[in-house]
Amino acid sequence: KRLCESERSSKRVVKFLHSHNIHMKTMRQISINFPEILIVDDDSFNLLALEAILSKFNLKSVKAFNGQKAIDIIMERLRNFPRSQAFSMVFLDFHMPVKNGMETTREIIRMFEEEGLVRFPIVACTAFGARELFEQWSQVGVSDFLIKPVSFEKI
Repeated sequence: KRLCESERSSKRVVKFLHSHNIHMKTMRQISINFPEILIVDDDSFNLLALEAILSKFNLKSVKAFNGQKAIDIIMERLRNFPRSQAFSMVFLDFHMPVKNGMETTREIIRMFEEEGLVRFPIVACTAFGARELFEQWSQVGVSDFLIKPVSFEKI
């Protein structure tokens, strides 16, 4: 019962955070029961930098080096914890081997729609600021964009 209440609470927090600007102190207070954040990038420096920034908010993260690995991690979580919130959000690079960010976004959204699950926000992280890329990613369902290099202030 406690797990179900915690899961519902986490989903409400995710929706609230996604629709409001949250002060950092508040972020720290709610991060105690917050699901982990998935970071997907083929550059280990970018993974470590984002992980370090998120840790300042007391947020835990899981790393994947390409889109296919991210899909595998999400599917594993959903198999082990059906109907749960796999992650609170995903930071997703565009240019990666195996499966790029746009392909990964499409597959995550399809997977969650097929299972009838509430999808977590997907934040596109890219060094390329091309307007066309942002428009394409918006059309496939990205929630927000973050231009690299990432920083504490941008997060």
